[in-house]
Amino acid sequence: MSTLPLIVLFALLAAAVFHDVRARRIPNAVVFPGMLAALVLHAVLPAGDGLFAAQMGGSGLLQALGGLGLGLALLLPMYALRLMGAGDVKLLAMVGAFVGAGKVLTVGLVTLVAGGVLALVFAAWQGS
Repeated sequence: MSTLPLIVLFALLAAAVFHDVRARRIPNAVVFPGMLAALVLHAVLPAGDGLFAAQMGGSGLLQALGGLGLGLALLLPMYALRLMGAGDVKLLAMVGAFVGAGKVLTVGLVTLVAGGVLALVFAAWQGS
């Protein structure tokens, strides 16, 4: 049972990447059910039986809601400045609901750094 949240998260992220590459948008039909699934899994799974096993698993509804809120708050200023799309903001909120409040900042920062590195590689590849 401990791999269920990880499998659900990876499936949702794969669907988001597929839609983002294909249509340059992340649909709400992927993100909102993902948020709900994360909240339900954290509320239902016993402690230590979810994502990040001993540290984060089955950490409860409040921890998942905290991760959702912090994930949303982390990227919302970038959306307000039109540096990022709303789908990206909602996607990090969904991931935050899976990983909880304690890990969402780390996940968000690693994601931003990885995106920056990919942007530099792409720019170098195009010669711009």
